[in-house]
Amino acid sequence: MAPNIKVIIAGGGVGGLLTAMLLERANIDYVVLERASEYKRLGAALTLSCQIVRLFDQLGLLEELILEARLVKAMTFYNQKLDLIGRTPLDHFKDRYGYASIGMARPDFIEFLLRHVNKEKLLWSKKILSTEQNAEGVSVTCADGSVYKGDILIGADGAYSTVREHMYRQMQAEGVTVPEADLLPLRFEMYCNVGVAYGLDPAKYSCFDSKWVELDGTLASDEPFTIWVLPVNKGGIAWVAGGKRLQPKIDDHVQERETDWAIRTQEDLSEQLRDIKLPVGGTLGDLVDHTDPQAISRVLLEDKLFTTWYHGRTVLIGDACHKLLPFGGQGATQAMLDGINLVNMLQALPENKPEKIQQGFEAHRKARFPSAEGAFNSSVMAGKLSAERGFVADVSRALTLKYMPQFLVDYAMDILHRDRPIMNFLPSPPVLGSVPANPKVYAFPEEGAAATAV
Repeated sequence: MAPNIKVIIAGGGVGGLLTAMLLERANIDYVVLERASEYKRLGAALTLSCQIVRLFDQLGLLEELILEARLVKAMTFYNQKLDLIGRTPLDHFKDRYGYASIGMARPDFIEFLLRHVNKEKLLWSKKILSTEQNAEGVSVTCADGSVYKGDILIGADGAYSTVREHMYRQMQAEGVTVPEADLLPLRFEMYCNVGVAYGLDPAKYSCFDSKWVELDGTLASDEPFTIWVLPVNKGGIAWVAGGKRLQPKIDDHVQERETDWAIRTQEDLSEQLRDIKLPVGGTLGDLVDHTDPQAISRVLLEDKLFTTWYHGRTVLIGDACHKLLPFGGQGATQAMLDGINLVNMLQALPENKPEKIQQGFEAHRKARFPSAEGAFNSSVMAGKLSAERGFVADVSRALTLKYMPQFLVDYAMDILHRDRPIMNFLPSPPVLGSVPANPKVYAFPEEGAAATAV
């Protein structure tokens, strides 16, 4: 049973909203501070692997989620002539791990989470200016002059986290060493433009005929540029067009570093790229033309794995401590896995004392860091498979996507998907799939010990 604590969540993205949902179920008081003035339908798509889907089954929300989603049966790569480079089947996941992979428009998933968060505890237009903490609690000051006090501060405020910035400053002021690598800028790769097209002609696209869809990647021939498309609910197709072709001027890059999303228009895509044909039908230009211009956004493709995740009463989750490239499809999943583990820890917190909170945060990081590190490395590798060109890149793609023995693929997938965590304080969902989930149960560590898995 958790002590009487108040949690402040900075950031109302995927990780912050799911954490709020779980705190609600744990009967732990919280407030979410979101810097945006209102919700905007930005982003393309995300995939929810069975690592996360099992949680929604436990929460009794799986049927509602699937109604708004599509089931992903494969990930495929094509060249610009639409010749198949390789295909990774995913439709056996339901039998193997109990749940199919779910694909949906990111705006739809955010709206799904918003429906299940206490509206009175989600506050908009709360740009954080500063944070303070001591042995007694935490304090957050916002640009509108409001001040919020609590016992725990969760930084779920993205890659350019204000909470992380202030936490590192406080550590340095106290003489606590922050690793030099944690203070360096994120590694910048390229830009991508993203959106979701609606109002498409069903006769032109065969992907609307089935609940099962494929995530398709099309590699431009002459440049390191890839187009990803995923059919989503409501007759939409989510698209991502990214590559070094979209590299900005330096001042443009600096100007956009304060936010994860920046509104852009169709002019960002040249006519040559617009004419690239897609496996689902039509061209990239067709999708762009059927996307609300105010919903097309440019995203910085940057990555960084931070090693310092907590200090005092402050802890980071999601992109604030592990910003991944989107190619591995693990960014949102890792943020939600952070939330699951962290809320299990807070619910098991024996006392609201600094030393107990430190033990809990250290155990949380120790439990989560290996998974986040593995996802980070996988996203880097997937990014190279997607973006690199030339003979060596072609051979790597062929070996990975076309000639990899199925038993090796299954072995790697089993390692990843055995970890299907749930909330320890709620009734367990049914045990599904031929590959059992790891029976992890969070046990709060004794003095100086790490978390245990039994």
